[in-house]
Amino acid sequence: MSRLRACPLSNKTEFFKLFGERGKGRCLYIDIFNKEQGKGDVHIKYDGRFSEKVKALKEVYESERFFLLVSGKRGSGKSVFTEMAKAKGLRGIEMSSLVFKKMVEQGYRINNETTILFSKMIRNKYGSDVVARWVYSAVKEEEKVCISGIRSLDEVRFFKSKRPSLLVFIKADKSIRIKRIFSRKRKTDPNTITQFMEREKVENKELGFDKVEESADIYITNNEDVGSFMKKSDKLIRFLLRDPS
Repeated sequence: MSRLRACPLSNKTEFFKLFGERGKGRCLYIDIFNKEQGKGDVHIKYDGRFSEKVKALKEVYESERFFLLVSGKRGSGKSVFTEMAKAKGLRGIEMSSLVFKKMVEQGYRINNETTILFSKMIRNKYGSDVVARWVYSAVKEEEKVCISGIRSLDEVRFFKSKRPSLLVFIKADKSIRIKRIFSRKRKTDPNTITQFMEREKVENKELGFDKVEESADIYITNNEDVGSFMKKSDKLIRFLLRDPS
């Protein structure tokens, strides 16, 4: 039922050369794409890192212990993806939950402004991968873990140094993300368009968030309804768990 689609033959051949015959026909609608292509459920960008990304996918697919790293800009759908992973049996954890815990312990009020300040402070004081280290301490005994909220390449490198890991980036148009953010009304979210733009500017400048997007192994687009996104996410998660159901 599953297949590799919208993929030039040369690219498909290279995929199977790296992934092996075991993966043939079980790729769950993975779409190899370049800048002009890519409308499948799950995308792998065909660029200079193609072999590296397919290798990461293969290692996670074959491993009994892995990290599924989830990134995406605010309002893209990270929490929904993490809940899907948890429903399939993975341990799910949002990096921000540990940040909030530390903030409460140190007497901070949790809102958009204090979260920005606290995040800057801890990274300047303890290193850019500090939150990743906190998360790892909490989940290192778990076998298969979905870690949501990756914000920097240092965090990606840290997790990939510990065990096979796949970086999934969830993409959504800015206008759609803004609507989602304003409708959900989380206390840590920006309240105005100006705050939204400032928050994204800080994340790109201070954390190099755009570089995380460029470095992703897998992309999922979430510009439609939540049901469509859940189906896409379910396909990828079941594939990684080798679940044919």
